[in-house]
Formats: sequence, C-alpha cells, structure tokens
Amino acid sequence: MVDKQLSPILPLPPAVYDRVYMESLVRTIELHFQQGAEPGDLRAAKMAATQLPTTGGDLRDGDIFDDGGTLRIVRTGDAFSGTSVGTTAVGSVTVSIS
Repeated sequence: MVDKQLSPILPLPPAVYDRVYMESLVRTIELHFQQGAEPGDLRAAKMAATQLPTTGGDLRDGDIFDDGGTLRIVRTGDAFSGTSVGTTAVGSVTVSIS
C-alpha cells in the first residue's frame, strides 16, 4: 500500500543553457507524467469526486460514475445502453367503427 506520493527530483539548472541538462529535465518530467498515468494504490482519509459522469458508456474499465447517487465501477463486459429516442412509420392503418 502506498503511504506517500514521491515527486521526482528535478536536476538543478546550470548558469547557462546546457543541452544535457535540458534532456535530463525532459526525461524527468516525462517520467513524472508516466508514473501519474499508471495504475497504482490510493490511500486517502477523505475524497470528493465532483462532476462524475452519469453513465459508464464512454468510460474505461475501472473508471467510476454516478448512477443516481450510487457509485459504480465499470468492469469488463458491462454494457451501457445510454439513452435512445426514435420514431418510425411503416404503411398505414385504417380504423372503422360500426
């Protein structure tokens, strides 16, 4: 379990432009973004999730959404219909009352 998020240590800048320094800085920043995108443990005393999606239709496995006040997790194989409204007409109907 993760108790602490470690931030990368950025290299100290030289007095003048240095290509090696810039390459090192870019690699460090790329690593930071990569680590942030990877799945991992989360430990928190409190959490506020605002503006959650209300359907799982466009989400990935493991994403969460608000299903009318219930927190749901998208799983492999889940199907979400979303909302569809449509009308159609075929032929005609005659009604006679006698």
